[in-house]
Amino acid sequence: MGFDPSSPLEITGLRDSYAVGEIINFQVKFNEMIGDCTEPSVWVVNQTNQTMWKSKEIAVPCPPDLILHHAEGVMKFGNPELGYLSINQTGTYYIHIWFGKEVTKKISII
Repeated sequence: MGFDPSSPLEITGLRDSYAVGEIINFQVKFNEMIGDCTEPSVWVVNQTNQTMWKSKEIAVPCPPDLILHHAEGVMKFGNPELGYLSINQTGTYYIHIWFGKEVTKKISII
């Protein structure tokens, strides 16, 4: 891919709507400058900004002399390490992903 600072983080494989209780799988493509202790974080909020779901946190200690480096790849969400996303109430939700930068996508649960 090569480093392109205009497109550091992207969500792929995410549909606009899901059924109540359906497992929501997606991928995060990253192409950015990160540190070795940078791990992804995913959380879902409803229309009133209430957190409805949060991925498992992976504790990685950061050294005081952290050096950033270029990293690119794809992470698949919907696995035991990061957790499974499923929402059991209809409505509009926002999936936030932070991995050095933040990106948000809107979905509907019907």
